[in-house]
Amino acid sequence: MVITESIQEAIRTAVRKSGSMLCFSRSVGVSHMTVAYWINGRTSKINSTVWQNLLPYIKDYLDPSETFSYPTGATPAGKTNLVLREQPAAWYGMDSARVTPVPMLQLADLAEFDPQIDSLEDLIRDKAASTAVFTSPSRPGYFAVEVAEPQKGFFPAGTRVLLRWTDTPADGNTVLVKFRNKKDFMLAVYSRGKNGVELTPLQTGGRKRVIPKAGLHKVCRWIVPVGEAIQLF
Repeated sequence: MVITESIQEAIRTAVRKSGSMLCFSRSVGVSHMTVAYWINGRTSKINSTVWQNLLPYIKDYLDPSETFSYPTGATPAGKTNLVLREQPAAWYGMDSARVTPVPMLQLADLAEFDPQIDSLEDLIRDKAASTAVFTSPSRPGYFAVEVAEPQKGFFPAGTRVLLRWTDTPADGNTVLVKFRNKKDFMLAVYSRGKNGVELTPLQTGGRKRVIPKAGLHKVCRWIVPVGEAIQLF
């Protein structure tokens, strides 16, 4: 996001309303020097992660005639992933009825999570420190994960993924899979075959897995449909 004069003035106003630059910076989750650089023009852009945190604090002070947006071109979320596509990030001026906020975890938070043992509600309560917005509808039990580190070419760092945790995977769904005996996650196309559940990987070097239905929970900790992915700019 390019910092315009309107954004600078909105930040100045929000800082005054909050009482101090230090108090405002702590609310947004950045250093007070970062806020100072925004205001005095030493920084010309705000990355989209910070922008989503900043926007709630300044949106009431922005010029209503000006629209602030990110690029919205549909590009693959990973070189080998031709199913999951990037969706538009939320932007100021967008119809709020189309934006759905959900709690957000880090992908690493799910590394040891086992729904047969652990409580999803507890995990979200303990680990979700912020929210992410999507244009897809949300239901109870849906949440997002943010990918801090690239995952073998199929999730670029900075990707936010909406997980439809309460939904049962259907044929053709893109799913996120966690195996019991592996540290890595797998992004795959899900289908039911005569011999069991078929998982066709979307990342480079992955191999197709056919898992008997009776042994599915012994092999996989969980399989969750992916609703939407947003790659932050």
